[in-house]
Amino acid sequence: MGVAGGFLAPSLMGVVVFMGLPFGDVMRRSFLDAVGRAFVGVENYKIVWGNGAFRLAAGNMLRFLLRFRCFLWYPLCCLCWFFRLEGGFLRQAWCCRW
Repeated sequence: MGVAGGFLAPSLMGVVVFMGLPFGDVMRRSFLDAVGRAFVGVENYKIVWGNGAFRLAAGNMLRFLLRFRCFLWYPLCCLCWFFRLEGGFLRQAWCCRW
């Protein structure tokens, strides 16, 4: 691994410990009851998808994402194309790559 591994290993371990383990624990608990003792399978997911408030929130989120793409993403791409930004921060951060 050499020198690169010496620099990458602590960062990778931090990602696993602070992101991977909590994510795995949340996924495991999503299949358990509220107390966390009994396995209920996908019943929790059925309850969530059957909830009207959740469906409303998910629909609102999808509408927002579509509007974000139409009203913000495409104009930025058009500006980048219009000004022919070949590189730099603006093109890399906000504009699509052609």
